[in-house]
Amino acid sequence: MTSDRGVSRTLGAMVVGLGLMAGAARASDLLGPIWHLMGNHIGDADPLSWTIEYYDEWGRTVVDASGGHFYHDRCCGGVRTDDPSWVYPERYYGQYKMYYIGTTMKYRITLTNTGLRSYENLRVVAIQEYLTNDGTWGEWISPDAAKDWYVAELRPGQTMVFEGDLYIPDGAHGGLDQTHLQVQHWDAGNGQTGPGAVIIDDAQAAIWCPPDTTGATGPRPGGIFVKAGSRGYVQPGSGADALIQVGATDSGQVSLRVYNRQGMVVRELFSYATGEGIVEFTWDGTSSSGAAVTPGVYLVVVDGPGVHAKEKLAVVR
Repeated sequence: MTSDRGVSRTLGAMVVGLGLMAGAARASDLLGPIWHLMGNHIGDADPLSWTIEYYDEWGRTVVDASGGHFYHDRCCGGVRTDDPSWVYPERYYGQYKMYYIGTTMKYRITLTNTGLRSYENLRVVAIQEYLTNDGTWGEWISPDAAKDWYVAELRPGQTMVFEGDLYIPDGAHGGLDQTHLQVQHWDAGNGQTGPGAVIIDDAQAAIWCPPDTTGATGPRPGGIFVKAGSRGYVQPGSGADALIQVGATDSGQVSLRVYNRQGMVVRELFSYATGEGIVEFTWDGTSSSGAAVTPGVYLVVVDGPGVHAKEKLAVVR
């Protein structure tokens, strides 16, 4: 997701420009230089400038001292959901582009030679990594999270653009993630594999954001916790159901009602609280008649002993 405060971000697998070859980078080729070098410029890289952009996003995430706030622009008209478990250092407060887990993140890398001499036999590497809560980077998001391109020549004043995408797997966890950019010089040239001399290594060149769908540990007493499917939304018929956990404080009947934008109840469920543990409901995006509801934003209202709470849910097709 692109931060409004810094360098644009993205990843890729297609390239626009002269003398380029693109491919998926193998871990055996990249682990040496990637994991042991830090810093933005190494050696003679100062004349090289770059940007990374993300695009075709599903929405926005704002990260601040109170956690993450997700604006579901593309599917649900900007409805906001929140997760207070997103705790990041203050330097990461800002707005980022959001992609649901189970969708594809698209990116664009632009590399420009602002110097007076040509660069030959360059390798441009982009790796998608988890950003841990203390600001350090973690493991690769998926086995195919690394992409690289071979550039035969980058002349003075020349700009090359690298475009591609990354599918965010269902097993991924939510949070801020980063694009790790590296530019290497291959003395051997000719598109050979293996690491070259590193001239740019920017471990936090860009940061993007899938929403947190692994969630907190559960509801507080008198509250509810909603996990909207495994991808951040409900999709009827796909198995992407909503899990609603209720922290009732006494024994008695608990009701769950799902309202549409017109204030009509489209689904009603009941359970019983014993005063111990958590009451759970699931909603698969269907009405009381069993038909899939129309895409949009719905309001879940829970009433029970010691609890009256509500939360919004997004439904997509």
